[in-house]
Amino acid sequence: MPHSKKMAQESLALYDKDPGRAYRLAITSLHEARRQRDNISEAWALLALGTSYRQKGSFDSAFIVSQTSAKLFRDNQLPKEAAWALTEAGSARSQYSYYSEAHEILQSAIAVLREHAPASTQMAEAHRESGLNYLRWQQFGKSLSHLDSARLIYEKLQDDYGLARTLNNIGLCHRNMGELEIALKFYLNALGTFEKLKEPTRSMTALFINIANLNRQLGDTTAQAVDSLYAKAYRMAAYLRDTLQMVGMSYSKTDFLISAGRYQEASLHLEESLKLSRLAHMYIEEANLTTQQGLLLGRQQQLDSAIAALQKAVILYEKAGNAKRAITPLDEMARLFFMQKNYEQAINVGLTALAIKNNHPDLRYLLPRIRETLSQSYFYTAQYEKARAVAMDLLKEGQQSNRKSTSLGAYKLLYMLDSVKGDARSEIAWLKKYYVLKDSIMNSEKANAIKAAKASFSLIQARNENRLQAIELAQRNTYLWAAGVVIALTVILLGVLVHQANQRRATNLMLLQKNSEITKQNEQLAARNAELAALNNEKTNLIRIITHDLRTPLGNISSLSEIALYDTQPNREAIEMIGQVATDALDTVGQLLSWQSMSRGELSLNKEALDIAYLFQILADRFATEAARKQITIHIASATEPSATAFGDKNFTRNILENLISNALKFSPKEKNIYLTTELRGQMLAIQVRDEGPGIKPEEMPRLFGQFQQLSARPTAGEPSSGLGLYIARRYALAMSGDLICESEYGKGATFSLLLPTA
Repeated sequence: MPHSKKMAQESLALYDKDPGRAYRLAITSLHEARRQRDNISEAWALLALGTSYRQKGSFDSAFIVSQTSAKLFRDNQLPKEAAWALTEAGSARSQYSYYSEAHEILQSAIAVLREHAPASTQMAEAHRESGLNYLRWQQFGKSLSHLDSARLIYEKLQDDYGLARTLNNIGLCHRNMGELEIALKFYLNALGTFEKLKEPTRSMTALFINIANLNRQLGDTTAQAVDSLYAKAYRMAAYLRDTLQMVGMSYSKTDFLISAGRYQEASLHLEESLKLSRLAHMYIEEANLTTQQGLLLGRQQQLDSAIAALQKAVILYEKAGNAKRAITPLDEMARLFFMQKNYEQAINVGLTALAIKNNHPDLRYLLPRIRETLSQSYFYTAQYEKARAVAMDLLKEGQQSNRKSTSLGAYKLLYMLDSVKGDARSEIAWLKKYYVLKDSIMNSEKANAIKAAKASFSLIQARNENRLQAIELAQRNTYLWAAGVVIALTVILLGVLVHQANQRRATNLMLLQKNSEITKQNEQLAARNAELAALNNEKTNLIRIITHDLRTPLGNISSLSEIALYDTQPNREAIEMIGQVATDALDTVGQLLSWQSMSRGELSLNKEALDIAYLFQILADRFATEAARKQITIHIASATEPSATAFGDKNFTRNILENLISNALKFSPKEKNIYLTTELRGQMLAIQVRDEGPGIKPEEMPRLFGQFQQLSARPTAGEPSSGLGLYIARRYALAMSGDLICESEYGKGATFSLLLPTA
């Protein structure tokens, strides 16, 4: 399997567990596939990249990349993989609120999979994403049908991960339908299935957020219940380094804090979330949070500040290329203008929101409050015919969506209009409908309250069962501990009795051995003092590395980022320099971690035959930019033995050669050369890196491979050096049954040879 394809598939396996690494793998695999002109590997890389883009919230990019991937798979006669890519494209379109277009794409994917892979993971995912699209579209019956199809396939495949995600989605669908007891059952089943996996994922984070939101619907707004669930979700998202999930969780928690009247906490939490979204350049999320800021300020009766925040949110949605989502802040803005009795502005803003809905019929946004605000604004400006027309639209919307509260608002507006008109008969008819519907709503609310109480009781019962299991386990542990204490005391008592019986006999022997032991203890103390001195020296060196070798590049990053921040045009040179000094800092940290692993004896080998010529080419490409910066040419000499292969660990070998080439670049002046060659030496292959730097003084050669060694030669461009690189490299070489040696004539460069057994 090509390496680029392998990286892409690894990225797909990681996107829900380590989103950052999944994205980096996808980018790397795409570059390698295009360099090798491998269309199939490129299709896999684009599929992985589209998935990462979707998880990062870049839905337009995800759609374009996934569509390109699907075309490449189709061109190469891979229909199952093409359907997978189409599923990703449909999901991206759905999350961008283009539900009809997403439906067409997802149905085409299902049709292909029905023919080529009817009982596959890809088919289950296509049904699951189609169910989520219908859920966002508020077509709950169709949503449950597709989600149930996905559930059955995952159960047949015994895929706990896919099953847990689907159960969570089914629970979310039932919660949106108001079926809270059923939603709770599916959420708890999903949680139990996730716990079998024993590792955190993005989907588990989403589940905790969903359970917290369900608690709120059940009327449980205590800090202990809801706050703890949001905190758990945030910790999990932070562990996964998933900024999108962190911001999404923050949005839900802020909404909870506002609804609970905890405005000060909400304001602080909102500011932190906004900073996070701005740092990550997440414009849609920033717009969502800014809208929420407007809602919070409105609740606090700071109407002018609230309107300013909502106007900013509209601009942010336009900047993010998703102007239709501005309907949410426009809705709230119209209401606030109405509260200020600025009816003309309320009408203008309301009409703008209605136009967005009319231009985007797929947009999942019902308009009762906008129409209600518009009708009331027309009423108070004596535009009664316009007020009646909007009120009738409001009534029609309420009847079509089966939302009784919407119809109730329409009845109230219509009887007010007929009252002004003086039509008593019509006014009484509307008023009668108003009170009949109001009674019906009150009865429904009572029934829902009973349902919510039952569901809340089920949730509390589940918590208590978990606590009971924990208590039983603690009791068992207590009994075991007590038994262990009794056994230990018995053994100690027997030991004391034996000791007393032998004490007299041992006294004479102890006196005879006393001098010998004192002598030995003195020797041990001397050795221990030497060991402590060595440890103290290591500690001093570690402090030096942390305070100097890491502080310097981090300070450079800070300075360069400030320069780039205040430039009106993107400063590519500053960005490249930031990347370079960050890489230097990461290299230093990597060497410290490798040193720590070796100190603990945690080296793990995976020996295999190594193609050194191929490895040389990869490393030459890896260091091409750094070499160009110093005008140094890296030569892969023609003397390299292409047929000779070494036997060793691929990662260790690469780390050793990266260190040697990095050192050659650091210590070589500008416009010099570096040569990469191989040479057979009996049963060993010498893998050589030769430079034209200053070389190594003869008196410094014995210290060359020691840890924390700083020799007289210094890097020519001020690059950092921890003094650990060659020590780690030689330890790696020895672990592979090889060695690392150096030949140098001072003033004429150095040649480092990695000796490994031939394959």
